[in-house]
Amino acid sequence: MTLFKQIRYGTPFFPMTVTRILPSFPPNSFFSITDPESSKVKEMDIMGPRSSESILKTVGVPSVSVIVGCTESMQNLYRWQQQLIYKMGRAGFSQYMTRRMRIGTRFHSVVEALLKELKVHGEIRSTPEEILASKPNWSELSGELTPYFTGLLPFLKSLNPNPNIILEGKVDNPFLCFKGRFDAIVEIDGELTLVDWKTINKESVKSNNLTAQTPEDLYTNPLQLAAYVSAVNACSLYSDLPRIQKAAIVLAYENRDTVEVVKMDLESIQGHFKEFLSRVNRFWWDVEHKPEKGGLLNFVHNPKVEQAT
Repeated sequence: MTLFKQIRYGTPFFPMTVTRILPSFPPNSFFSITDPESSKVKEMDIMGPRSSESILKTVGVPSVSVIVGCTESMQNLYRWQQQLIYKMGRAGFSQYMTRRMRIGTRFHSVVEALLKELKVHGEIRSTPEEILASKPNWSELSGELTPYFTGLLPFLKSLNPNPNIILEGKVDNPFLCFKGRFDAIVEIDGELTLVDWKTINKESVKSNNLTAQTPEDLYTNPLQLAAYVSAVNACSLYSDLPRIQKAAIVLAYENRDTVEVVKMDLESIQGHFKEFLSRVNRFWWDVEHKPEKGGLLNFVHNPKVEQAT
């Protein structure tokens, strides 16, 4: 019987808990876990082999977001959340974060509905407002959501109705033991491209920065895209799909009339995938070696506790 581990990550203000994670990395001939402080992580090609098996239904396999969240420095996020709490109070902060997550979820659902029309009918016929009005309790967020579509809707309508469009795709990489869900695969500049939709609100520093964004400006988004590209190319579920060699982060601004498309070519994807491999190695090394406290592996960034120890 497998004894699962429970992990917690994030910040003490907004921690995330995963109740069942495998206790160790399942051994295979493609990747092995080594001490991150004393050895080099084995490299893999983003265009590597395709597996004949799927681990999507395997209990205890971590998601991409869990791996990245447990291996990312949360210092900036901690400070930002701390400032919000000083400004709003604990209750206000909790309400703000809950509403922000609801807006993000609704935003992605509207994009998915619009692209379903493109895939089925060859064109987008509805407006974001019509989709929001058709769903119970969605219209209450319409005023906050529709500004993001001022620039995004024309971009979505410009996409070709490629038969290989995939929306909210589940994916896994059996060789690296992770799974997840990517936003979409669409055709951009004539090539299938794995896409992440990202909202930028008007209070964001990026919203007022007119300098073109690069993948390096977008925190862990490129890492996650590289992970998903590797998984699509390795996953048995997409064996009929051409290998993905392009990725893009599409920034929908609350206060702009156009989107910004931050593109990643194969070289960029491979470079970020190399970094993700080191995260996979670090995550599983810590899962296997990090001491548990109260039956919990704690990855939460808490400067007060860290200073005390």
